[in-house]
Amino acid sequence: MSSGYETIPAIEETSAATDTKPTTMDDLLSAYRKPEGEYSILEFDVPAGIHVYNTSRQFTLGGEAYILGRTEKRDDQFSSKVIPFKFVATSNKWVADSSISNLNKLTAGKIMQDPQISHVGGEWVVNCIEVQLKDKDDPSAGCVYWTNIFSGERLDDLKLLTKSPETMKCVRLVELENGQVGVFTRPQSLGNPSRGGRGKIGFCVVDRLSDIDATVLHEAPLMYDLFGDEEWGGVNDVRLMPDGRLLALGHIARFLTDSPIEGDREYHSIVFEFDPYKRVIGNVRMVSKVEDMELERLPFEIEPKEQYLNRVEYPSALGPEVDLQSDSVVLLKSVRDSVQVMQSIPNPVAP
Repeated sequence: MSSGYETIPAIEETSAATDTKPTTMDDLLSAYRKPEGEYSILEFDVPAGIHVYNTSRQFTLGGEAYILGRTEKRDDQFSSKVIPFKFVATSNKWVADSSISNLNKLTAGKIMQDPQISHVGGEWVVNCIEVQLKDKDDPSAGCVYWTNIFSGERLDDLKLLTKSPETMKCVRLVELENGQVGVFTRPQSLGNPSRGGRGKIGFCVVDRLSDIDATVLHEAPLMYDLFGDEEWGGVNDVRLMPDGRLLALGHIARFLTDSPIEGDREYHSIVFEFDPYKRVIGNVRMVSKVEDMELERLPFEIEPKEQYLNRVEYPSALGPEVDLQSDSVVLLKSVRDSVQVMQSIPNPVAP
């Protein structure tokens, strides 16, 4: 369906902050309604002590359902790897299957986290966060991180397209209606709001996938419509809607300053619609909170990896598909950095 929009300039100048009051977490909480849908925990066939969470969206290859998962030892976040998993209906489990991709070879020996996958310009695009310890013998010394973007016509022939600047996560790519590529970013620069502060969403457009590099990602104009100064967030998944707008699934987060737990924080799932041609955000809604899941109903306890993760959920995708006429949609998300959950929520774009 054609919108009749003109071609977008490949790179826009960085915009300055405006006086417009942004949508904050308190705004979204005041309008939030608890979803009543069912949910289930994804089962992964992995060794004891290994956890899989912060997965990609589900995708299909050769008629089989796959996801990419962040896989790590429960007590060591720096042991993390990104592994493809295939759904096996007979066991109702997701089973590791690295044969479909050369991602394991590309990332061997590296700390890789939080994958996402999309299809842009006839190519597969896989994003992963690479983490590098400042001192390999002392993880407490801190780390640096950035996003690696791999692309290829086949998943078993991926190549490194580019790396983001340091401290940038949530780089998400989507093919627009006119064939150009929309690029969401999330730079972070503490004490420097003009470069993202605690973490704001950026967006730009390029003509083709090969145009994306660290400079393009760095210069993507920021959106000041979302998140207060002490909040942060990003886009976790994005889909093109029939009218040319984008449906973005993301998260909003902040520290809980009144909590006795050091570093305590809350992360919630949000959606918004975005016009990439006019750069207009609309219909921002909070769609899920981990506190609403009635976790006591489960046959086992979902323990957070750290106490400060007790109120953290991290969305992965809506779908596999989003039917505009359906009353509900599946939200794929991680809970407490421990498990991956599928939850039915009201369709955010239903008429």
